[in-house]
Amino acid sequence: LVPLFTRAAMSRYHSDMVNTVRELIDGWNTKSRVRAWISVPADANRLTLEIISRVAMGHSFNNLSNPR
Repeated sequence: LVPLFTRAAMSRYHSDMVNTVRELIDGWNTKSRVRAWISVPADANRLTLEIISRVAMGHSFNNLSNPR
């Protein structure tokens, strides 16, 4: 696991992580405009799995800005 956390390795996947978090925030902003419920624990789980899948496997399960 150590090679995954070197400065060089982290710089390669940092933008993927930032973009994934931005997608989640965009989804939350959309929900807040219509006063919809936001399930933080469920969304945190979705965020974690999405980051791992994008960074480790190059695969996206879904767009986090889309409601479930």
